Amino acid sequence: MHLRDPRQLTRYLDAGGYTQADLGRRAGVSRQFIHMLTTGSRRGCSEPVGARIEEALHVVPGTLFARTQSPDARPTVNR
Repeated sequence: MHLRDPRQLTRYLDAGGYTQADLGRRAGVSRQFIHMLTTGSRRGCSEPVGARIEEALHVVPGTLFARTQSPDARPTVNR
């Protein structure tokens, strides 16, 4: 999954009163991982991790992360 905007993630952290460590524990990742997302040095993660972060912050799925299409995926053709 691709993080839409690191600043938006930071705003949700602040609004919820969470530290990066709090969110990391709730989402099952390290504080350092959350830090990399909030600074923009990392923009992607697995779908389960993105879903856990959004769930931990109580946001609608797809608010913070966009699904990325696999490079092996083939386009759908309607017939």
